[in-house]
Amino acid sequence: MITRGHIRELVPYRKYREGDEDPSYKDLFISFKSSLCQLTGQFIVPDPLEEWKAPYLLDQLWIMLYPDRKVRLIGLEVDGEVHLEPEQRARDRRRDVMLAAMGYEIYRVAGWWCRIDPFRVICEFLSASNLLPDANQRPVTSRFQTINDYVCDYCGNPLYRRDEDWIEEIEYEGRSVIMHGGCVEMAKHGE
Repeated sequence: MITRGHIRELVPYRKYREGDEDPSYKDLFISFKSSLCQLTGQFIVPDPLEEWKAPYLLDQLWIMLYPDRKVRLIGLEVDGEVHLEPEQRARDRRRDVMLAAMGYEIYRVAGWWCRIDPFRVICEFLSASNLLPDANQRPVTSRFQTINDYVCDYCGNPLYRRDEDWIEEIEYEGRSVIMHGGCVEMAKHGE
């Protein structure tokens, strides 16, 4: 979505929906788009300490080049459940220190968040890396703390967010609920 230039969903909701043209944010957004030189998956980084050791693969590498010729190498790591193990966490910390010494900024996200709510993950990453500081305001709700929280209050089926409109928070029967975009329409029509 980002590399193709289809990033309308990352413009803050209040500005996109109300047509509010905030010049400072618009400048930041244009700067972000023009500074993104490369976005690649499975980027190979050789280990500088051990010549014969297998190289390290970054899940994603974002290369940002700014007008002042400053370059940022931003690694996004999607960690599976194995990264919760204490030994793996220790290896991850050592690897992050090594990558930082080589000039990489590393951000880690839980793999299960990516499977359920990739839009929230990218918004949180863009905010945490300060590429688009307000991007984390885009997801409709932050009620979701665990995978079990991603359930539609209308149909009871699991939720996943594929864009800004797929999960909606509305008032329904006197309470605030979270629904699939399609379930909102059914609820409004009494189906």
